[in-house]
Amino acid sequence: MACWLAQLAVQGAATCARGLNCRWVSTCAPALAGIVPAQEEAIFSPEHVEMRGALRRLIDKEINPYVDEWEEAQIFPAHKLFKKLGDGGFLGVTREVQYGGLGLDYSYSIALTEELGSINNGGVPMAIGVHTDMAVPALSWFGSDQLKREFLAPSIAGDKIACLGVSEVGSGSDVASIKTTALPKKGHSIPYPHTHTHLHTTQALTTW
Repeated sequence: MACWLAQLAVQGAATCARGLNCRWVSTCAPALAGIVPAQEEAIFSPEHVEMRGALRRLIDKEINPYVDEWEEAQIFPAHKLFKKLGDGGFLGVTREVQYGGLGLDYSYSIALTEELGSINNGGVPMAIGVHTDMAVPALSWFGSDQLKREFLAPSIAGDKIACLGVSEVGSGSDVASIKTTALPKKGHSIPYPHTHTHLHTTQALTTW
């Protein structure tokens, strides 16, 4: 478990994996000098800085060395990458603790989103953002306990990749113009589409 995530579990001074007593600042991780600009350190707390540093190390190790290869192939290993992000605690920062989230305020999501800008292409951070801030919130805000356990928890863990289906023939992604309706159907855990003109589902390539 990353040092910053271990600190979240105890909300204070704690013993890290290396046996060092650290209080959020990266005592048990590589120095963050040069990773987060000094002016941003003044905006964010040491907790935000530690979390950003942990994400940057994952990006530098697991993403940026491979982006040229992924661009050439026009696909990236989403399931493998999202699982690593989930294991690091980066996919449910603001989500409910009982479903695997960290229950933090939205400033932490802002810090993570800014750090995603260090990825050397556009598609990967967009896919992460669609997952964490476009598709998953609906499950968190409106889903039943059953739906959250079936879909939200594995999305936070990185075991499932959330998709967004809001485009129709006449409405693009204008959710206020959606004509689709859904009705409960016996034997189904989610409402079944009754009338729809659905066109595209963002992030639906589950074979990534």
